[in-house]
Parts: sequence; C-alpha cells; structure tokens
Amino acid sequence: MNKPFNIHSHDFPSEDFKDQVIYQVMAHEYETLPDLPNLSIGIHPWHFEDQNIEDQWAKIEEWSGAENVVAIGESGLDYAINQDRKFQEEIFIRHIELSDQTKKPLIIHCVKAHNELVRVRKKTRAKQQWIVHGVNQKLKSLTSLLERDIILSFGKALLEDKSNARKVIRELGIGSFLFETDDQENKLINTIYQEAANILGKNEEQLKEEIGYLCTEIFDI
Repeated sequence: MNKPFNIHSHDFPSEDFKDQVIYQVMAHEYETLPDLPNLSIGIHPWHFEDQNIEDQWAKIEEWSGAENVVAIGESGLDYAINQDRKFQEEIFIRHIELSDQTKKPLIIHCVKAHNELVRVRKKTRAKQQWIVHGVNQKLKSLTSLLERDIILSFGKALLEDKSNARKVIRELGIGSFLFETDDQENKLINTIYQEAANILGKNEEQLKEEIGYLCTEIFDI
C-alpha cells in the first residue's frame, strides 16, 4: 500500500509518520536540526522578530547543505500582516538564492501577494521548483502561478464543503499539486488524500502513487 506523502507539516512526526512527512523547521525554534529524514528550513515572515534575523539566517545557511534538508522554506510574502513589505521581499530573495545554490525546492507562504510573487520569480530568474502551500484561493488568482510552473499544495481546505480549494483542484492536472497538513496533526493527511481522490474521481491508491512519484522527483527522496 502506498503511503500518503505530506509535503508540509508543523506537527513533529511520530515514528509512524516520519518517513512520509517533510517537517517544517523554523529557524527561531531550533538551535540544531531535528533527527528526522525529511526537513524544510526557513524564516517565516511572521517570525522576523522572534529572534535576531541574522542569527536566524546564519542557521539556515549552515543547515542548508544537510542531507536530510530536502527543501528551503517556508518563506515568502504576507501582505495581510504588519511587516515591512520591502524587508519581506529581501528575506524571501535570500531563500530563493539559497534554493538555487543548493538545488533544493522552495516552499512558499503567500498571502494577498500572488502578483508580487510572480514579479519576484521573474526578477530573480529562479531555477528551482516553487511550491505555494496552503492554497485556498479562487482559480483566477492562481492562474499566474500555474503559468510559471509553480506547484500548488492543498491541505485541510479540501475538507470544507464550499472551499475554493475543492473547486480549483478539479481544474488541475497531475503534476501541478501536492498535499499537506500544515499546522494540523499529521494523521489528517489520510483524510485529505481520501477526499482529494473523491473530488477528482480517482482511485486513492493511484493518487498516492502519482503524488509519491512527484515528491520523489521534486525533493529527491
């Protein structure tokens, strides 16, 4: 039986889940890397003040070459918070450059800044795969991302009856989306895959296999 792979989780995985989860390590929360097989590392725009930003960045640079670090981020742009937008972009671009240097994909937090995200992608000429996580916007606002080959990651919004996520995923082809639990318990990933298969009219095992193959390609795991 194929395992449902979870590309973004803040819930420290138990033994049962650790091989199928990319656990999110935020720089301000750790002094050393957790002993887990798959990690992403980054500075979230919500946490610039939680620890000196240069201290956080020094850890990200140090950790970025570790074998169990399979992705950079989450980092990105959040225009719904009271944080200087120019500074957000500066820190985000550091992550983009590190992603390209290490040849590791970038997991992105993006709120009310999709046009700016595309602008930054053009500006930096980023070469690595980008994944925007926690998607629940209307297709119209996501089209520019898809046109730039940015992958969308869906989570608990797929379980909400009238969510945008449910409508959007029906319009996408395999290879353009992934799944996550974000700040929910890792065990929810099973329900997310079940519901996604139902929405798409697909066999659940086939969906797990397809997403598993895509994750192997993107994250080299």
